[in-house]
Amino acid sequence: MLPSAPEPEPTVQAEAAVAVAAGAEALPVLVPPAVSRAKLARDLESWRANARAYRQRGWLLLGHDDLTVDVGFLARVAVGRGSMPIITVAIRLDYTNYDLWPPSLLFIDPHTGAPVMPPVRALDEIGGEVNDALIDGHPDTGLPFLCLPGLREYHSHPQHSGDDWLLHRRNGAGNLHVVCDRVWRRMARNVLGLMMSSESLPGLGVKTEYGLAQGNIELVAAQVAQVQPATPALVEPSPPGGAPTTPAPTTTPAAAA
Repeated sequence: MLPSAPEPEPTVQAEAAVAVAAGAEALPVLVPPAVSRAKLARDLESWRANARAYRQRGWLLLGHDDLTVDVGFLARVAVGRGSMPIITVAIRLDYTNYDLWPPSLLFIDPHTGAPVMPPVRALDEIGGEVNDALIDGHPDTGLPFLCLPGLREYHSHPQHSGDDWLLHRRNGAGNLHVVCDRVWRRMARNVLGLMMSSESLPGLGVKTEYGLAQGNIELVAAQVAQVQPATPALVEPSPPGGAPTTPAPTTTPAAAA
């Protein structure tokens, strides 16, 4: 018989998970759960109706339990001459007291569901400047959060006391697909490839770190198109007694955004 493994010591993530669970149990019931479930059910029905488009974007519905929904986001990351799909971020949305309250967003490990710091930032270019909406610690939970209107962590932050959720509710800011689209654009669609950094430290040798590189995907695509040689048109053999013909270009359906 193999010896039993020792009990793992509590980690910061495990302690955070306990704190999050305790906080969820302590939430006041301001909206009948049946009402919140019905509103979330409409969002899930819309998801099923658009499941093919969401799958092409790399949105994965990892789980649904009462008023919570787990979603993972795939990005096709360049590796060498090819690419591989990688889950760059996974989230848990809690729709308790929805939509008197906005949904809560928690970054999770897609394997265990435990709270984690995501491996990518939440980057977007606004007015020519790059904005990062990922804040490393919320004053109430100490956990990383997405600082965007329409999420509970944003509206519960003391610095946003003047930007009430009810000002955004009418625009559907808390809808499942709206939240997922904002996460995808900032934390999956803009992931370009792998990056590596190395430093040599006295007495410690060489330290190498790996991560995911993010950037403006449209700009990178335009730059790649400029350096790639143009493909010459194919000329078919001349028919007897006629001029050479060039096949008409074919069109393909545009890929999903």
